[in-house]
Amino acid sequence: MTEHEDFASLAGYWNASDSSQFSPASVIIPVVFSLIFLLGTVGNSLVLAVLLRNGQMGHNTTNVFILNLSLADFFFIIFCVPFQATIYSLEGWVFGSFMCKAVHFFIYLTMYASSFTLAAVSVDSCKLFPQETRYFTIEREALDVKWVIDILRYYLLESLFQLVTDHATPPMD
Repeated sequence: MTEHEDFASLAGYWNASDSSQFSPASVIIPVVFSLIFLLGTVGNSLVLAVLLRNGQMGHNTTNVFILNLSLADFFFIIFCVPFQATIYSLEGWVFGSFMCKAVHFFIYLTMYASSFTLAAVSVDSCKLFPQETRYFTIEREALDVKWVIDILRYYLLESLFQLVTDHATPPMD
């Protein structure tokens, strides 16, 4: 065996010449997921700090709803986004069966927590403000901003998913 063949056999699966070609998605996806992780962690940490520091949790129902939404979003960012990034970046799941089930559990847990909290917010706002004229408070505006950020993040992730699936699908002849 020559020295070059020896080195090639040591490289094995991870040899750059044997793996797939470089694609823009392999750079864009980790960068975007890193930004989502950073902004989501910082934003939700600030919301949690403001809500928990002021000590008004027992006095305001809106703060409880915002706290619940922020916690659900924070747990999604911490426990799900890094693993979703690896799904799109690597060729397979490398964390084992238990982590696969745990990540999917947290995805569904945070989704249901957010959905039921938003339903409770809707019921509560209809109960509290039956008239058409409503005034906007800081908490209400913060909730609206959070909605906009969540919707933008959803569309960003959806477009990234389309980019990855379109790139991964071989062209038809």
